[in-house]
Amino acid sequence: MAALAAAGALAAAGSIAVATPAAAASGCHAVLPQNGFYEAGRVASEMLTVPANARCTTISVKNIKDPANPADHCQTFLVGFFPPEAESMYTEPVEACSPAPGGAEVILATDVPDGMIYRVIYEIDYLGQNLRYGIRH
Repeated sequence: MAALAAAGALAAAGSIAVATPAAAASGCHAVLPQNGFYEAGRVASEMLTVPANARCTTISVKNIKDPANPADHCQTFLVGFFPPEAESMYTEPVEACSPAPGGAEVILATDVPDGMIYRVIYEIDYLGQNLRYGIRH
C-alpha cells in the first residue's frame, strides 16, 4: 500500500493509505453518491462523511456503470480528504473495474478514521459522461 502524499497532515487522525482491489471490511455502509461538481476532466461526488463504525475503515467503489456505454465498467478514481484541522489531501488514482450489478468492491483508501469528510472523484472518458457507481464506507 502506498501512503498518501500528505499523510503527515493527518497524524492525529491516523494514517490513511491507498489500496488496490480487495475485499472491503464487513459492515461498511453503502452510499449512492450524487455528483458535486465537474472540473478539469474530473467529476467529484457530493461531500460525504465516514460514519462511526469500528468494523469498517475503508472507502471502496462498486457497481461501476457508464449508462452511455454499458460494456464499460472501469474508471479511474481517487479520494479527496478534507479534515477540518488539516490541509486537504488526495489519494493516488486507482483503476477500478466492477461490473454492475453485484460487482466486486475496489478499495480506494484504507485506515480511514470515523468522521472523515471526503469526496470520491473520477476521471471522465468523454465530455458529459455521467458514471453510476456505489460507495461503501
